Amino acid sequence: MKANFALIRGICQLPVYVAHETGEFQKNNVESSIRIVPAAWMVPSMLQKGEVEFGVIPWTRVAIAAEKGENLIVIAGGGVEEGMILARPDMERSDISTIAVPQPGGVKDFFANELISRASLSKARLVSNPSGDASLVSYIGGGADAISTIEPFGSMLEFLGLGTVIAKIGDIFPRMPGCCLSTTKQMVATNRDLCIHVIAAMRKSEELIRNNPSLAAAIGQKYIGISAEIIQKALTTNLPSIDVIQETDVIRAVVMRMLEMGRLHSEPERIFDRSFLE
Repeated sequence: MKANFALIRGICQLPVYVAHETGEFQKNNVESSIRIVPAAWMVPSMLQKGEVEFGVIPWTRVAIAAEKGENLIVIAGGGVEEGMILARPDMERSDISTIAVPQPGGVKDFFANELISRASLSKARLVSNPSGDASLVSYIGGGADAISTIEPFGSMLEFLGLGTVIAKIGDIFPRMPGCCLSTTKQMVATNRDLCIHVIAAMRKSEELIRNNPSLAAAIGQKYIGISAEIIQKALTTNLPSIDVIQETDVIRAVVMRMLEMGRLHSEPERIFDRSFLE
């Protein structure tokens, strides 16, 4: 069975990186390949066109895709409480006027908007960039006072003395899922065995990440592009979870906020298939 994955870079993607590199997919009769793409917003169209079988992307993007009539579905978790905002170490929160974010639809811009709406950063406006990587460049280059990002990039900025965490998404939405294993509804209907085997391999990888974070971090370095030391630091506070999509209360709370913010115009139907976790 073949499984081509479209992935971005982050802690949330580690279960796939690790399953691929350790041969866990092979043990589960899955011939895997990985494509690292510049931004999560590119992945839904790749899934729709059949260029890849799976992607690990924010479930919020799957919700938005459903409203557009795209037939995507989330079948397993990945990231947990990924979002965070960092500001320059010498800057007071009240002085923050700009926050670097990627294109709308993912966790990063949602979180930044949420903090602004709650008046925690009432003076700030968002500086939209093509991707999370572009947001990092914007922030490091002085194009914004703060950045909404995920791990391990938050740990990277702290490690380098370039940022201080001022808020985490878990402060508002505890156990909120981030990037999740997603595919098409046709894949679930016609190739259920492949989905089962992929998730089984990812479960074994999740165990390895928890039990041997140094090895997981070394594998992550190859794909994320930053040092294993920083990735392992991030893993001390942010571990991926296959089962996090079972957190239905927080998912519903986020959907309600997306409706209030105008990111969604109706409540999405059947964007999760949790049967693979039973």
